Amino acid sequence: MPRFYFDVDDGRMIVEDDEGSELPDLPAAESEARQALGDLARDILRVSTPAPILSINIRDHLGKQLLSVSLTYSVAPAPA
Repeated sequence: MPRFYFDVDDGRMIVEDDEGSELPDLPAAESEARQALGDLARDILRVSTPAPILSINIRDHLGKQLLSVSLTYSVAPAPA
């Protein structure tokens, strides 16, 4: 089973995943990243204002980036 690594980029710093997770394929890794990103965003929003873009970058065992899953945070005034 392939191993995928999930690096978190909060706009200020990148935290590299040194352990990785064995998952059946890239769609399973994407699903894992989506869930983790939602959990991370919720945790950050409870305590502070997040960076404009929060991402989890998925890479393979060779370090090649395969996919990036991102959320954008913005606040805009209501139209007059």
